[in-house]
Amino acid sequence: MKPTARSLLLLALLLPFPVRASAQDVTTPPFRVLIVAKADDSGRDQYSERAAFGLGSALRSAEFQVIDADQARRQAERSMGSLGAWTGEIGESPVSSMAAMAFADVMVEVVVSPKRQQKAQGRYLVTDRAQWRTVFVDGAERIGGGEVDGAGQSFDGFDEAHDAALDGMMDVADDKSLAARIIAELRAIRDSERADGAWTTVGFFVENQPRYLKLSGALEKTLRGAEGVVATTVQSMRQYPCQPFANGPKMTAQLYRFRFRGDQSALQAALMTSLESQSAAIEAESGLLPSPVFASSGRRMDLVVRFTESPESLSAEVDRVVREAVDVVWSRNQGSLSSKRLNVLPASIAITDGIASELLGFRRAFWKALESAEKRLSDANTPDADPLDVEQAVEYGGRRFENLRAAQNHLFELEARFAQSPEGELAGGIARTVQEAFTDSSAGAVSVQPTDRNRDRALDLIRIEAAAYAADQAVDPRTIALYQQEGSEVFVATRLRKHFDCYMVTVDAVDLSSGATYQGTAQFHQRFTEALLSELGG
Repeated sequence: MKPTARSLLLLALLLPFPVRASAQDVTTPPFRVLIVAKADDSGRDQYSERAAFGLGSALRSAEFQVIDADQARRQAERSMGSLGAWTGEIGESPVSSMAAMAFADVMVEVVVSPKRQQKAQGRYLVTDRAQWRTVFVDGAERIGGGEVDGAGQSFDGFDEAHDAALDGMMDVADDKSLAARIIAELRAIRDSERADGAWTTVGFFVENQPRYLKLSGALEKTLRGAEGVVATTVQSMRQYPCQPFANGPKMTAQLYRFRFRGDQSALQAALMTSLESQSAAIEAESGLLPSPVFASSGRRMDLVVRFTESPESLSAEVDRVVREAVDVVWSRNQGSLSSKRLNVLPASIAITDGIASELLGFRRAFWKALESAEKRLSDANTPDADPLDVEQAVEYGGRRFENLRAAQNHLFELEARFAQSPEGELAGGIARTVQEAFTDSSAGAVSVQPTDRNRDRALDLIRIEAAAYAADQAVDPRTIALYQQEGSEVFVATRLRKHFDCYMVTVDAVDLSSGATYQGTAQFHQRFTEALLSELGG
């Protein structure tokens, strides 16, 4: 069959999938707010729920990121089992756990209670009291709160008078209203973070008490001295026993909280270097190597250190690292991922030269030219014409192709070379291991399928996703529709990249319904760096 322009979209599924961090200022990540309506002793919870809904609208208008409370509650109900494994014996409240599972940073609890009700001269008069408490999710530290009275009246009844009181509480033009005061409070917190650094939490989870004692001091010292960490603000929050993985070892956890002005990936690298410096001594003593994995969200990063036998081969190490990253994703989010259909994309390998880099660069040049040709056809009102018939030059790497058909042929050649290259074979092998690992870790609780490369309706992913997800980890609605046509509910993107002296694998599982991203990261032992460089032609 003669290939068409549309069939070229197939190639994206064979190429390194570029995923990078959002372009936000890393020193002041925006905090996400969860608003929770607390129960009232009067039994009139509907007033608190209405206040929470109104506050959500007001905060969004003030450009705050607001977590949907109903969605957070449903997610918490599904995920409480896996969360409990991670929180161990903290004894967190269900509300706090709900906030954590919703990836919220700040939680505002609000309760509205009727204070006065009376009828006079045919009017229904009420006074309602709204109380709120603002806390950081990690640590449940109170950072604000207060109370506001609101008055309302109506000729129709007490319910209508309460509605009027609540409407007044949501009037952001009144600086004494509930909404205005909470917005001012959150803005003050945001301004403080811009000046002094964003509050961030790091958790160390280390297997076995003796080894924990040996590693904890070095990790804490590294944390306090890491670039971007304001050392004077580092607080040791709590230490507790836990079991992060359902069938894994028992561990000791230590949480730290601090102000941070840096790049989270640089902090990860510093902690990795600290662990590597101790690996030789630990291996000589026990015959085991520290095996670190990361799990992170915007303001929370957990480093989990298990101990494994020294791998005998690169292939065994690839299998171990990929499975540990997947294990983190599943163990922390099994309630959210259970019974879902996962679509696993080919792995991305972040290298700066070689066939993978050449293919990625030429693909971008080709799609830019193809989109230009399609626009010309659309402007000429001939949308059904084949854009490959349009004379449109493609230039890349010092080479020039006078038309899209010639460029397409070159793209096929590059794709074939990539598929047969060590990078292509490694990318395919990693993707297959990810599929197997999700099936094994979930004990069949998820349905895992690779991207179907033979069905046209899934092929538009390249143009829809290459910019959207790679830039800000957002999922385009058109992509959601395409994946869902394929029967998928979650897509999984895997990256292999060199991080200072070591290679790391990151697994991102993106829920197509909620847009939530679940991430796990695991690192190769440093002794395999040269082997991987050789495998990738470096």
